[in-house]
This record gives sequence, structure tokens and C-alpha cells, in this order.
Amino acid sequence: MSHYRDHMSGSERRRWQLLLLWWRQQGRCHYCGGWCVLMPPMPKRAVFRDDEATLEHLDSRHSDRRGSYEGTGQFRRVMACRGCNQARGAQDDAWAHQRARELRA
Repeated sequence: MSHYRDHMSGSERRRWQLLLLWWRQQGRCHYCGGWCVLMPPMPKRAVFRDDEATLEHLDSRHSDRRGSYEGTGQFRRVMACRGCNQARGAQDDAWAHQRARELRA
């Protein structure tokens, strides 16, 4: 039996996940607790808002657990505002560069 999600594109699936997380978190960022704004999908936007809702992985992109299911059967993702998401990404990148220097030494 086919499920309606089987026929969604990747961007449609991410949008659906973002809507569900926005509803579950009552429109609040996972990190700062500020209000997140759901923006309509627009291709190749040049301007982004800091309070725009984004999907955030709880595991670093360098983690072995990234993309895996926990015991709950759900991906380890939350909704975060773009400002918090980018700040956390910068921390992950700094950690990865430091780790690479340590491995080369």
C-alpha cells in the first residue's frame, strides 16, 4: 500500500517536517525560545530572516548518529530560528577544524 509521503519530493518532505515541528514546538525556537516565522517556499532567495524557521539536526554533521533513529522512531531534528541554526553550525565547523588539526599533529 502506497503512502502519500512516498510521492513527495525531498523539498516537500522537509517542508512538511518543518510544519509538524512548528506545530509541536508551538512556533518557538528549540534553543532561544523566540518566535519562528514560517516563510513560503521561494527558490533562490537572497535575503533570509534571522527568525525564519529552519530544520535543525540535534547531531553534528560529523556525528555517526546523524540521520539515525532514536528509540522513539523519529529523526533527531527540531525547529530552530535561522540565527540559532547558523550559530550552532559555526560551532560545529570550528570543532571539526580543531579536530582535524589534532589528527594531523
